[in-house]
Amino acid sequence: MEEFKHAISAMELPSAEELGLLQTSQIELLAAKMTSLEQNTAKVRKSLHVASTAFVDGIIDLDEFKIQKNRLNDQLAALALQRQQIERSMLDEEHAAQRVKRTEDFLAEALARLDGDDVRSINAWLRSCVSITVRDGHIESIDIF
Repeated sequence: MEEFKHAISAMELPSAEELGLLQTSQIELLAAKMTSLEQNTAKVRKSLHVASTAFVDGIIDLDEFKIQKNRLNDQLAALALQRQQIERSMLDEEHAAQRVKRTEDFLAEALARLDGDDVRSINAWLRSCVSITVRDGHIESIDIF
């Protein structure tokens, strides 16, 4: 138990302030990219509408309209791909924050429980939330579920 307590105490996380600053700046950057992407998408859609109107009004012929339509649709497809990448990054950032929060919660609870005397309840709790790898009688790794 003492070795486990030492291993738990040795686990390191960035401070809440460091994590908050890093996470906030990353989320703000992703949000700014998403806003810019939405503005670009709106511009391309407007250009597509203008090209359609120009074709209907007889300002451009069918060949020119097809060229413009294909070019603008390619731009919309590229913007949609960028949107997916940004959304995936935002989701990854959210998952990372949740993982850190779970780890922080585990560390706080583990240290509090390890100070107790009820070895059975400590053991049962540990089995429900961690996987411990022991080699040669020493803790090699602790993985939190």
